[in-house]
Amino acid sequence: MRLLIPICLTALCSYAALFLTPWWASMVVALVVSVFIRMSAGRSFIAGAIGVAVCWLIAAFMIDLSNEHLLSSRMAVLFQLPSYAFMLILTTAVGFISGGLGAWTGACLRQLFLSNKRPTATTGVSE
Repeated sequence: MRLLIPICLTALCSYAALFLTPWWASMVVALVVSVFIRMSAGRSFIAGAIGVAVCWLIAAFMIDLSNEHLLSSRMAVLFQLPSYAFMLILTTAVGFISGGLGAWTGACLRQLFLSNKRPTATTGVSE
């Protein structure tokens, strides 16, 4: 249940961002969600990766249906893939990796800046 909220939030915000911003904005969305929702780096990676992958799969499938698989079929031939469905899988995989890395970065930034452990400064002079 704790992963469901960040996954849904990442997917919805990424889907909205896809229409207004470049492709890499979903990484920024995953980063921001990961900074504001406290999770470990591993859970954050999984939540961001699944959220962006689902978002990209839905968006790619809707675009692919609207042009009757024309572009994805031609791209599949270019990449020497057997079917247009493999282009959708490849798109989803790129979204999975980029969303996961964005969310992982956000979790690491949160741990870096909001850590309660403060390093002690040593002067190197023994007393």
